[in-house]
Amino acid sequence: MTELCDLPATALRRMIGAKRISPVELLESCVRRIDAVNPRLNAFVVMCLDQARAAAREAEAAVMRGDALGPLHGLPIGMKESYHVAGMATTQGFPAWKDRIAAKDDCTTAAIRRAGAVIVGKTNIPELLQGLASRNRLFGTTRNAYDPERSSLGSSGGSGVAVSASMVPIATGSDTGGSIRGPASANGICGLRPTPGLIANDEHIHAFNPSSVRGPMARSVEDTRLLLAGMVEGDGPDPYRHPVSAADVLAVAPSDLRGLRVAVSCDLGFVKTDPAMRAAFEEKIGRIERLFGSVEWR
Repeated sequence: MTELCDLPATALRRMIGAKRISPVELLESCVRRIDAVNPRLNAFVVMCLDQARAAAREAEAAVMRGDALGPLHGLPIGMKESYHVAGMATTQGFPAWKDRIAAKDDCTTAAIRRAGAVIVGKTNIPELLQGLASRNRLFGTTRNAYDPERSSLGSSGGSGVAVSASMVPIATGSDTGGSIRGPASANGICGLRPTPGLIANDEHIHAFNPSSVRGPMARSVEDTRLLLAGMVEGDGPDPYRHPVSAADVLAVAPSDLRGLRVAVSCDLGFVKTDPAMRAAFEEKIGRIERLFGSVEWR
């Protein structure tokens, strides 16, 4: 039988808004799934269930009062360990930082709270975010949601596994060189590396290094867009920040891919590419090129 935690985030949000389900019962469904699978997968490494239950009760009360509800109202969310969440440690898996408690939410976490999400806990990463597997000396190794003997990838591996295993419907990531995209791919979910500045990042303290961005992870494109809408209204001191509202994100209509001309390259003309990787890339392009108006190898 399908549990609430298995349903799409967009469907859950509609059901909460229509008073068909309570944020409290949704949270408890997620907690049961976490209890069942997280000991093996190790996606969540720190929980904040007392605070989550209080937030879920308040979210339920807001619905019953008829309050205006944010795009993520009542949805349980996993936060990548490197995000600052008030009252929780931001360790990046580094033993020397085990007691580095965040005094306040970072600007993205604050936006997510304002959008109504219920923070359940923090998800695993490589130590100091360095590495292609989500393992560190503080919290150990996160295992792939489909095959625990394989890698979850990183650095947003804990978030990718938590979403894939339906521990939570949505989770946050960050990406410099594939840290959202790799775990999303490895665990069969959707992840978006946004344009720098779309999601305010208060760790962008100067304009010379926009490479690291924060972004959403979910089980479908539609759910990923919903989380993106809940992340874009942060107000951090990001020199790349450009104002986009949640309504702007939610108003984007699907595109007809048949109207697109697509340029494709396996090596950008200069990157040495492993033959096996090149063959896999070419095979996958062959499977999807019929969706577009035209595909040109350049």
